[in-house]
Amino acid sequence: MTQEKEITPEQKNGLLKGLIDKGLNTDNIMKSVVATSQQSYLTDIPGFDSLIPVHKLAVHKLADLKKFSGNSDDDYKSGKMEVHLDENLPEWDQAKNDLTPEELSVEENKNIVKALKTYVYGYSDKVKSYETVIHNHHFPLTVATYTAEDITVKSGTVLNVTGSSSVHDYGKVTVEAGGRINFETNAVWTVQEFISE
Repeated sequence: MTQEKEITPEQKNGLLKGLIDKGLNTDNIMKSVVATSQQSYLTDIPGFDSLIPVHKLAVHKLADLKKFSGNSDDDYKSGKMEVHLDENLPEWDQAKNDLTPEELSVEENKNIVKALKTYVYGYSDKVKSYETVIHNHHFPLTVATYTAEDITVKSGTVLNVTGSSSVHDYGKVTVEAGGRINFETNAVWTVQEFISE
């Protein structure tokens, strides 16, 4: 069984810094311990109660989405991360930037989606030629965000992460023995301390 302990000042500072770096409002952090019941949800789907209130953030630029929820290109340049989304996509024909998805081939549309994922979660330099068409097809967009100081997934309960793609920032996440987190959507989690019992 979990012994409740507040997050440390260092963890709290890390959480606050991460939120500020992403341009999120630090007033939206749930400050109390949030604990799951039998079936709990982190979701923006209407009709479902979310364990933590969702906050929507409008994102207008691809570079901001990468900063907000992706992997830093500096991590690739420094060798801290290896390139893992190497789609080897062909250079994008700039003459097609203003065409709608309906005017492009199925393969071209698939490549735009692959380039978006590679740009955000991989080394963006590999897909720079796609920047304008990605903007034209996918922006602006809205991202669901969730923030809390402390979440506990109780033994025998499930925390379902569902709904829109989401970004999560937490001070501490504790998963008790027999508890689990079920991801049903794309989600980026930043956690200062993760405890799995």
